[in-house]
Amino acid sequence: MKVFTNISLTKKSVASRMGSGKGSHNKWVSLIRKGQILCELLIPFEKLNMSLKALKSASSKISLKTSIMYNKY
Repeated sequence: MKVFTNISLTKKSVASRMGSGKGSHNKWVSLIRKGQILCELLIPFEKLNMSLKALKSASSKISLKTSIMYNKY
């Protein structure tokens, strides 16, 4: 994996008053730029079909436009 979640987002409760400081950590996110490689695999040629199926199902769960590229060697 080439993606590291390094940005934390905070959230304050709705009932809190102003001026009481920053809220608690809510979730962690990562900045992904266009053309960035998210994941690289080194697999044997015999397991290529199984790996492509897994990558296609994983890319459908990401809310980004993804493409799967592979080299035959």
